[in-house]
Amino acid sequence: MEVFCRWFNLYLEAFSLFWLLEHNYKFRWDNPWLKSIKYVMALLSIGLFRLDPTTAYFSTPNFMLYFSVLAVGGLLFCLLLRGNLACKGLTAIVLMNILIEIHLFIGTQLYSHLPSHSQLTYLLLTKGMLAIVLFLMVRFPIHVEYTLPRNYYFLMFLAIVVTLTIRFTTLFLQLDALNNLWLLVLYLALYCTYSKLLQDYGRKVHFELANNQLSMQINSWKDIETMYRELRELRHDLKNHMLYMQALLDQRDYEALSTYFSQLNDPRLLLKQVMQTGYPVLDAVLNAKSAQCSMKGIPIDMKVLLTQKIELPAEDLCAILCNLIDNAVEASEQAPVKDIRVEVKAAKGCLWIKVSNRYPRDPREKNPALATTKENPEQHGMGMQIVRDLAKKHGGQFRFTFEDGQVVAGVTLPVESSDASVLAS
Repeated sequence: MEVFCRWFNLYLEAFSLFWLLEHNYKFRWDNPWLKSIKYVMALLSIGLFRLDPTTAYFSTPNFMLYFSVLAVGGLLFCLLLRGNLACKGLTAIVLMNILIEIHLFIGTQLYSHLPSHSQLTYLLLTKGMLAIVLFLMVRFPIHVEYTLPRNYYFLMFLAIVVTLTIRFTTLFLQLDALNNLWLLVLYLALYCTYSKLLQDYGRKVHFELANNQLSMQINSWKDIETMYRELRELRHDLKNHMLYMQALLDQRDYEALSTYFSQLNDPRLLLKQVMQTGYPVLDAVLNAKSAQCSMKGIPIDMKVLLTQKIELPAEDLCAILCNLIDNAVEASEQAPVKDIRVEVKAAKGCLWIKVSNRYPRDPREKNPALATTKENPEQHGMGMQIVRDLAKKHGGQFRFTFEDGQVVAGVTLPVESSDASVLAS
Protein backbone atom coordinates (compact mmCIF):
# COMPACT_ATOMS: atom_id res chain seq x y z
CA MET A 1 0.00 0.00 0.00
CA GLU A 2 2.82 2.40 0.87
CA VAL A 3 4.60 1.79 -2.43
CA PHE A 4 1.35 2.19 -4.37
CA CYS A 5 0.63 5.53 -2.67
CA ARG A 6 4.08 6.84 -3.50
CA TRP A 7 3.80 5.89 -7.18
CA PHE A 8 0.23 7.15 -7.38
CA ASN A 9 1.35 10.42 -5.81
CA LEU A 10 3.96 10.89 -8.55
CA TYR A 11 1.46 9.99 -11.23
CA LEU A 12 -1.04 12.60 -10.01
CA GLU A 13 1.63 15.30 -9.99
CA ALA A 14 2.76 14.58 -13.54
CA PHE A 15 -0.85 14.26 -14.66
CA SER A 16 -1.78 17.59 -13.03
CA LEU A 17 0.86 19.36 -15.12
CA PHE A 18 -0.42 17.95 -18.43
CA TRP A 19 -4.06 18.43 -17.40
CA LEU A 20 -3.52 22.11 -16.53
CA LEU A 21 -1.76 22.82 -19.82
CA GLU A 22 -4.50 21.10 -21.82
CA HIS A 23 -7.27 22.86 -19.89
CA ASN A 24 -5.80 26.35 -20.33
CA TYR A 25 -4.57 26.08 -23.92
CA LYS A 26 -6.40 23.21 -25.72
CA PHE A 27 -5.00 20.97 -28.44
CA ARG A 28 -4.13 22.28 -31.89
CA TRP A 29 -6.21 19.54 -33.55
CA ASP A 30 -9.70 18.29 -32.74
CA ASN A 31 -8.85 14.63 -32.35
CA PRO A 32 -10.38 12.62 -29.47
CA TRP A 33 -7.26 10.41 -29.31
CA LEU A 34 -5.17 13.40 -28.23
CA LYS A 35 -6.98 13.53 -24.90
CA SER A 36 -5.37 10.23 -23.90
CA ILE A 37 -1.83 11.57 -24.41
CA LYS A 38 -1.71 13.18 -20.97
CA TYR A 39 -2.37 9.80 -19.32
CA VAL A 40 0.39 8.13 -21.32
CA MET A 41 2.91 10.92 -20.69
CA ALA A 42 2.15 10.87 -16.96
CA LEU A 43 2.90 7.13 -16.88
CA LEU A 44 6.14 7.65 -18.81
CA SER A 45 7.16 10.45 -16.44
CA ILE A 46 6.84 8.42 -13.24
CA GLY A 47 8.90 5.66 -14.83
CA LEU A 48 11.81 8.10 -15.00
CA PHE A 49 11.54 9.28 -11.39
CA ARG A 50 13.85 7.78 -8.71
CA LEU A 51 12.40 6.64 -5.43
CA ASP A 52 14.54 6.68 -2.33
CA PRO A 53 13.45 3.74 -0.12
CA THR A 54 15.17 5.25 2.91
CA THR A 55 12.98 8.35 2.93
CA ALA A 56 9.48 7.74 4.20
CA TYR A 57 8.11 11.24 3.74
CA PHE A 58 9.75 12.31 0.49
CA SER A 59 8.33 10.82 -2.68
CA THR A 60 11.04 12.38 -4.85
CA PRO A 61 14.20 13.56 -3.05
CA ASN A 62 16.09 13.94 -6.34
CA PHE A 63 14.45 17.22 -7.34
CA MET A 64 16.86 17.93 -10.20
CA LEU A 65 15.75 14.76 -11.95
CA TYR A 66 12.15 15.41 -10.92
CA PHE A 67 12.24 18.94 -12.38
CA SER A 68 14.05 17.82 -15.54
CA VAL A 69 11.60 15.03 -16.34
CA LEU A 70 8.58 17.29 -15.88
CA ALA A 71 10.24 20.12 -17.83
CA VAL A 72 11.02 17.95 -20.86
CA GLY A 73 7.61 16.28 -20.76
CA GLY A 74 5.87 19.63 -20.35
CA LEU A 75 7.77 21.16 -23.27
CA LEU A 76 6.88 18.29 -25.59
CA PHE A 77 3.27 18.49 -24.48
CA CYS A 78 3.21 22.26 -25.09
CA LEU A 79 4.07 21.69 -28.75
CA LEU A 80 0.73 19.91 -29.16
CA LEU A 81 -1.24 22.82 -27.73
CA ARG A 82 -2.46 26.14 -29.05
CA GLY A 83 -1.40 29.47 -27.66
CA ASN A 84 1.77 31.39 -26.99
CA LEU A 85 4.74 29.14 -26.17
CA ALA A 86 6.11 31.61 -23.61
CA CYS A 87 2.78 31.65 -21.76
CA LYS A 88 2.63 27.86 -21.75
CA GLY A 89 6.23 27.64 -20.58
CA LEU A 90 5.68 30.04 -17.69
CA THR A 91 2.59 28.11 -16.61
CA ALA A 92 4.50 24.82 -16.59
CA ILE A 93 7.51 26.23 -14.71
CA VAL A 94 5.37 27.86 -12.02
CA LEU A 95 3.41 24.65 -11.42
CA MET A 96 6.59 22.52 -11.25
CA ASN A 97 8.09 24.89 -8.67
CA ILE A 98 4.88 24.80 -6.66
CA LEU A 99 4.92 20.99 -6.69
CA ILE A 100 8.43 21.02 -5.24
CA GLU A 101 7.45 23.56 -2.58
CA ILE A 102 4.50 21.41 -1.58
CA HIS A 103 6.88 18.48 -1.13
CA LEU A 104 9.31 20.58 0.89
CA PHE A 105 6.62 22.21 3.02
CA ILE A 106 4.67 19.05 3.86
CA GLY A 107 7.22 16.30 3.37
CA THR A 108 10.38 17.55 5.08
CA GLN A 109 9.07 20.20 7.45
CA LEU A 110 5.47 19.67 8.47
CA TYR A 111 4.57 16.03 7.89
CA SER A 112 7.76 14.59 9.40
CA HIS A 113 6.93 16.13 12.79
CA LEU A 114 3.53 14.51 13.05
CA PRO A 115 3.32 11.71 15.67
CA SER A 116 1.77 9.26 13.20
CA HIS A 117 2.05 9.33 9.46
CA SER A 118 1.61 7.22 6.36
CA GLN A 119 1.98 7.57 2.63
CA LEU A 120 -1.80 7.80 2.30
CA THR A 121 -1.90 10.76 4.69
CA TYR A 122 0.98 12.36 2.80
CA LEU A 123 -0.89 11.80 -0.46
CA LEU A 124 -4.04 13.46 0.86
CA LEU A 125 -2.19 16.48 2.29
CA THR A 126 -0.10 17.19 -0.82
CA LYS A 127 -2.94 16.67 -3.24
CA GLY A 128 -5.25 18.83 -1.15
CA MET A 129 -2.81 21.73 -1.53
CA LEU A 130 -2.34 20.90 -5.22
CA ALA A 131 -6.11 21.08 -5.78
CA ILE A 132 -6.17 24.62 -4.36
CA VAL A 133 -3.24 25.62 -6.58
CA LEU A 134 -4.87 24.15 -9.70
CA PHE A 135 -8.10 26.00 -8.93
CA LEU A 136 -6.25 29.33 -8.84
CA MET A 137 -4.21 28.61 -11.96
CA VAL A 138 -7.36 27.65 -13.88
CA ARG A 139 -9.16 30.70 -12.53
CA PHE A 140 -6.33 33.03 -13.64
CA PRO A 141 -4.85 31.52 -16.83
CA ILE A 142 -1.84 33.08 -18.54
CA HIS A 143 -3.30 33.35 -22.00
CA VAL A 144 -3.43 36.01 -24.70
CA GLU A 145 -5.10 36.01 -28.12
CA TYR A 146 -3.01 38.80 -29.62
CA THR A 147 0.62 39.38 -30.48
CA LEU A 148 2.30 40.71 -27.36
CA PRO A 149 4.61 43.75 -27.38
CA ARG A 150 8.28 43.06 -26.74
CA ASN A 151 8.20 44.44 -23.20
CA TYR A 152 5.64 41.79 -22.23
CA TYR A 153 7.91 39.05 -23.53
CA PHE A 154 10.79 40.60 -21.60
CA LEU A 155 8.76 40.56 -18.39
CA MET A 156 7.75 36.95 -19.04
CA PHE A 157 11.37 35.94 -19.67
CA LEU A 158 12.43 37.81 -16.53
CA ALA A 159 9.75 36.02 -14.50
CA ILE A 160 10.96 32.64 -15.76
CA VAL A 161 14.60 33.48 -14.96
CA VAL A 162 13.76 34.75 -11.47
CA THR A 163 11.62 31.71 -10.77
CA LEU A 164 14.30 29.25 -11.84
CA THR A 165 17.01 31.17 -9.96
CA ILE A 166 15.01 31.05 -6.74
CA ARG A 167 14.21 27.42 -7.32
CA PHE A 168 17.77 26.15 -7.77
CA THR A 169 19.12 28.44 -5.04
CA THR A 170 16.66 27.30 -2.39
CA LEU A 171 17.23 23.64 -3.18
CA PHE A 172 20.68 23.96 -1.62
CA LEU A 173 19.42 25.86 1.44
CA GLN A 174 17.87 24.38 4.55
CA LEU A 175 14.68 26.43 4.75
CA ASP A 176 12.05 25.97 7.38
CA ALA A 177 8.39 25.25 6.68
CA LEU A 178 7.38 28.92 6.87
CA ASN A 179 9.89 29.92 4.17
CA ASN A 180 8.74 27.07 1.94
CA LEU A 181 5.18 28.26 2.37
CA TRP A 182 6.17 31.84 1.54
CA LEU A 183 7.90 30.66 -1.65
CA LEU A 184 4.77 28.76 -2.65
CA VAL A 185 2.70 31.90 -2.13
CA LEU A 186 5.29 33.94 -4.06
CA TYR A 187 5.04 31.66 -7.10
CA LEU A 188 1.25 31.84 -7.05
CA ALA A 189 1.31 35.63 -6.65
CA LEU A 190 3.73 35.94 -9.57
CA TYR A 191 1.52 33.77 -11.74
CA CYS A 192 -1.73 35.56 -10.85
CA THR A 193 -0.12 39.00 -11.26
CA TYR A 194 1.10 38.24 -14.75
CA SER A 195 -2.26 36.68 -15.60
CA LYS A 196 -3.99 39.90 -14.51
CA LEU A 197 -1.50 41.92 -16.57
CA LEU A 198 -2.31 39.94 -19.71
CA GLN A 199 -6.04 40.18 -19.05
CA ASP A 200 -5.74 43.97 -18.80
CA TYR A 201 -3.79 44.02 -22.04
CA GLY A 202 -6.46 41.88 -23.71
CA ARG A 203 -9.20 44.24 -22.56
CA LYS A 204 -7.18 47.18 -23.86
CA VAL A 205 -6.80 45.55 -27.28
CA HIS A 206 -10.50 44.64 -27.36
CA PHE A 207 -11.36 48.27 -26.60
CA GLU A 208 -9.06 49.48 -29.38
CA LEU A 209 -10.58 46.95 -31.78
CA ALA A 210 -14.09 48.05 -30.91
CA ASN A 211 -13.12 51.70 -31.26
CA ASN A 212 -11.44 51.10 -34.62
CA GLN A 213 -14.37 49.04 -35.79
CA LEU A 214 -16.78 51.82 -34.88
CA SER A 215 -14.58 54.42 -36.61
CA MET A 216 -14.31 52.23 -39.68
CA GLN A 217 -18.08 51.76 -39.84
CA ILE A 218 -18.66 55.50 -39.46
CA ASN A 219 -16.17 56.23 -42.26
CA SER A 220 -17.75 53.56 -44.46
CA TRP A 221 -21.21 55.00 -44.01
CA LYS A 222 -19.84 58.48 -44.75
CA ASP A 223 -18.26 57.14 -47.95
CA ILE A 224 -21.54 55.51 -48.91
CA GLU A 225 -23.45 58.69 -48.18
CA THR A 226 -20.96 60.68 -50.25
CA MET A 227 -21.28 58.26 -53.15
CA TYR A 228 -25.07 58.48 -53.24
CA ARG A 229 -24.93 62.28 -52.97
CA GLU A 230 -22.54 62.40 -55.91
CA LEU A 231 -24.80 60.07 -57.88
CA ARG A 232 -27.74 62.42 -57.29
CA GLU A 233 -25.60 65.32 -58.46
CA LEU A 234 -24.52 63.29 -61.47
CA ARG A 235 -28.14 62.55 -62.32
CA HIS A 236 -28.85 66.28 -62.33
CA ASP A 237 -25.77 66.98 -64.45
CA LEU A 238 -26.71 64.27 -66.95
CA LYS A 239 -29.92 66.09 -67.78
CA ASN A 240 -27.94 69.18 -68.80
CA HIS A 241 -25.43 67.06 -70.74
CA MET A 242 -28.24 65.25 -72.57
CA LEU A 243 -29.96 68.52 -73.50
CA TYR A 244 -26.74 69.98 -74.93
CA MET A 245 -25.88 66.79 -76.86
CA GLN A 246 -29.44 66.67 -78.21
CA ALA A 247 -29.05 70.24 -79.43
CA LEU A 248 -25.78 69.35 -81.20
CA LEU A 249 -27.45 66.30 -82.71
CA ASP A 250 -30.36 68.38 -84.01
CA GLN A 251 -27.86 70.78 -85.62
CA ARG A 252 -26.05 67.76 -87.15
CA ASP A 253 -22.81 69.06 -85.66
CA TYR A 254 -21.35 65.58 -85.25
CA GLU A 255 -17.78 66.77 -84.85
CA ALA A 256 -18.67 69.00 -81.91
CA LEU A 257 -20.82 66.21 -80.48
CA SER A 258 -17.91 63.77 -80.70
CA THR A 259 -15.55 66.25 -79.07
CA TYR A 260 -17.99 67.02 -76.29
CA PHE A 261 -18.69 63.32 -75.69
CA SER A 262 -14.96 62.52 -75.42
CA GLN A 263 -14.56 65.30 -72.86
CA LEU A 264 -17.41 63.90 -70.78
CA ASN A 265 -15.30 61.58 -68.64
CA ASP A 266 -16.66 61.82 -65.12
CA PRO A 267 -15.00 59.17 -62.93
CA ARG A 268 -18.34 58.54 -61.28
CA LEU A 269 -19.49 57.04 -64.61
CA LEU A 270 -16.82 54.35 -64.41
CA LEU A 271 -18.86 52.21 -62.01
CA LYS A 272 -19.41 49.06 -64.04
CA GLN A 273 -21.26 47.02 -61.44
CA VAL A 274 -24.37 47.95 -59.51
CA MET A 275 -25.16 45.25 -56.95
CA GLN A 276 -28.75 44.55 -55.99
CA THR A 277 -28.85 41.67 -53.53
CA GLY A 278 -31.84 42.66 -51.43
CA TYR A 279 -29.64 43.40 -48.41
CA PRO A 280 -29.20 47.19 -48.04
CA VAL A 281 -25.94 46.92 -46.11
CA LEU A 282 -24.47 44.44 -48.59
CA ASP A 283 -25.56 46.55 -51.57
CA ALA A 284 -24.24 49.77 -50.03
CA VAL A 285 -20.83 48.34 -49.12
CA LEU A 286 -20.27 46.52 -52.41
CA ASN A 287 -21.36 49.47 -54.54
CA ALA A 288 -19.33 51.94 -52.49
CA LYS A 289 -16.18 49.80 -52.72
CA SER A 290 -16.77 49.23 -56.42
CA ALA A 291 -16.96 52.98 -56.96
CA GLN A 292 -13.84 53.50 -54.85
CA CYS A 293 -11.89 50.98 -56.93
CA SER A 294 -13.11 52.51 -60.18
CA MET A 295 -11.88 55.94 -59.14
CA LYS A 296 -8.49 54.47 -58.24
CA GLY A 297 -8.23 52.53 -61.48
CA ILE A 298 -8.31 49.12 -59.80
CA PRO A 299 -10.37 46.46 -61.62
CA ILE A 300 -12.80 44.71 -59.28
CA ASP A 301 -15.16 41.83 -59.98
CA MET A 302 -17.98 40.97 -57.57
CA LYS A 303 -20.13 37.86 -57.44
CA VAL A 304 -22.94 37.25 -54.98
CA LEU A 305 -24.91 34.01 -54.68
CA LEU A 306 -27.43 33.82 -51.86
CA THR A 307 -29.68 30.77 -51.65
CA GLN A 308 -30.67 31.53 -48.06
CA LYS A 309 -31.05 34.53 -45.81
CA ILE A 310 -28.04 36.01 -44.05
CA GLU A 311 -28.82 36.04 -40.34
CA LEU A 312 -25.88 38.25 -39.40
CA PRO A 313 -25.88 41.68 -37.69
CA ALA A 314 -25.56 44.44 -40.28
CA GLU A 315 -22.65 46.09 -38.45
CA ASP A 316 -20.66 42.84 -38.37
CA LEU A 317 -21.29 42.08 -42.04
CA CYS A 318 -20.24 45.64 -42.91
CA ALA A 319 -17.06 45.35 -40.80
CA ILE A 320 -16.01 42.04 -42.37
CA LEU A 321 -16.58 43.15 -45.96
CA CYS A 322 -15.07 46.60 -45.55
CA ASN A 323 -11.92 45.34 -43.85
CA LEU A 324 -11.32 42.53 -46.35
CA ILE A 325 -11.86 44.78 -49.37
CA ASP A 326 -9.89 47.69 -47.88
CA ASN A 327 -6.97 45.34 -47.27
CA ALA A 328 -7.10 44.18 -50.89
CA VAL A 329 -7.32 47.78 -52.16
CA GLU A 330 -4.32 48.83 -50.03
CA ALA A 331 -2.29 45.90 -51.37
CA SER A 332 -3.37 46.50 -54.98
CA GLU A 333 -2.20 50.10 -54.85
CA GLN A 334 1.34 48.76 -54.32
CA ALA A 335 1.10 45.84 -56.76
CA PRO A 336 2.18 45.97 -60.41
CA VAL A 337 -0.88 43.95 -61.48
CA LYS A 338 -4.14 45.22 -60.06
CA ASP A 339 -7.09 42.86 -59.85
CA ILE A 340 -9.58 42.30 -57.01
CA ARG A 341 -12.26 39.63 -56.86
CA VAL A 342 -15.02 39.53 -54.25
CA GLU A 343 -17.24 36.50 -53.70
CA VAL A 344 -20.14 36.30 -51.26
CA LYS A 345 -22.05 33.03 -51.03
CA ALA A 346 -24.69 31.82 -48.59
CA ALA A 347 -25.77 28.21 -48.97
CA LYS A 348 -26.09 24.97 -46.99
CA GLY A 349 -26.02 26.72 -43.63
CA CYS A 350 -22.79 28.63 -44.30
CA LEU A 351 -21.81 32.11 -45.39
CA TRP A 352 -18.58 32.39 -47.38
CA ILE A 353 -16.94 35.75 -47.95
CA LYS A 354 -13.75 35.67 -50.01
CA VAL A 355 -11.66 38.58 -51.29
CA SER A 356 -8.61 37.98 -53.48
CA ASN A 357 -6.07 40.26 -55.11
CA ARG A 358 -2.83 40.00 -57.06
CA TYR A 359 0.46 40.54 -55.22
CA PRO A 360 4.05 39.66 -56.18
CA ARG A 361 4.91 37.94 -52.85
CA ASP A 362 3.37 36.61 -49.69
CA PRO A 363 2.67 39.72 -47.55
CA ARG A 364 3.27 37.66 -44.39
CA GLU A 365 6.99 37.36 -45.19
CA LYS A 366 7.72 40.91 -44.04
CA ASN A 367 4.45 41.55 -42.25
CA PRO A 368 3.37 38.43 -40.29
CA ALA A 369 0.69 40.30 -38.35
CA LEU A 370 -0.75 41.78 -41.60
CA ALA A 371 -0.53 45.26 -40.12
CA THR A 372 -1.28 48.32 -42.20
CA THR A 373 1.38 50.10 -44.23
CA LYS A 374 -0.45 53.43 -44.03
CA GLU A 375 0.79 56.44 -42.15
CA ASN A 376 -0.21 56.63 -38.47
CA PRO A 377 -0.36 52.83 -38.02
CA GLU A 378 -1.65 53.27 -34.47
CA GLN A 379 -4.88 54.55 -36.04
CA HIS A 380 -5.09 51.73 -38.58
CA GLY A 381 -3.89 48.20 -38.98
CA MET A 382 -6.59 46.48 -36.90
CA GLY A 383 -8.61 45.32 -39.92
CA MET A 384 -7.50 41.70 -40.09
CA GLN A 385 -7.71 41.37 -36.32
CA ILE A 386 -11.27 42.69 -36.42
CA VAL A 387 -12.16 40.09 -39.06
CA ARG A 388 -10.56 37.33 -36.95
CA ASP A 389 -12.49 38.43 -33.86
CA LEU A 390 -15.81 38.65 -35.70
CA ALA A 391 -15.30 35.21 -37.26
CA LYS A 392 -14.56 33.77 -33.81
CA LYS A 393 -17.52 35.65 -32.30
CA HIS A 394 -19.95 33.96 -34.70
CA GLY A 395 -18.34 30.51 -34.49
CA GLY A 396 -16.65 30.76 -37.88
CA GLN A 397 -13.12 30.67 -39.27
CA PHE A 398 -10.78 33.23 -40.80
CA ARG A 399 -8.30 32.13 -43.46
CA PHE A 400 -5.46 33.87 -45.25
CA THR A 401 -3.50 32.16 -48.03
CA PHE A 402 -1.04 33.02 -50.78
CA GLU A 403 -0.47 30.91 -53.89
CA ASP A 404 0.79 31.70 -57.39
CA GLY A 405 0.73 35.46 -56.86
CA GLN A 406 -2.80 35.41 -55.49
CA VAL A 407 -3.63 36.62 -51.97
CA VAL A 408 -6.89 35.19 -50.66
CA ALA A 409 -8.52 36.32 -47.41
CA GLY A 410 -11.95 35.34 -46.22
CA VAL A 411 -14.23 33.98 -43.57
CA THR A 412 -16.63 31.08 -43.25
CA LEU A 413 -19.57 31.63 -40.90
CA PRO A 414 -22.45 29.34 -39.92
CA VAL A 415 -25.91 30.79 -40.65
CA GLU A 416 -29.38 29.47 -40.06
CA SER A 417 -30.96 27.76 -43.05
CA SER A 418 -33.86 29.60 -44.68
CA ASP A 419 -35.08 29.95 -48.24
CA ALA A 420 -33.88 32.87 -50.34
CA SER A 421 -32.39 33.13 -53.79
CA VAL A 422 -30.28 36.00 -55.06
CA LEU A 423 -27.71 35.95 -57.86
CA ALA A 424 -25.77 39.08 -58.65
CA SER A 425 -22.52 39.72 -60.51
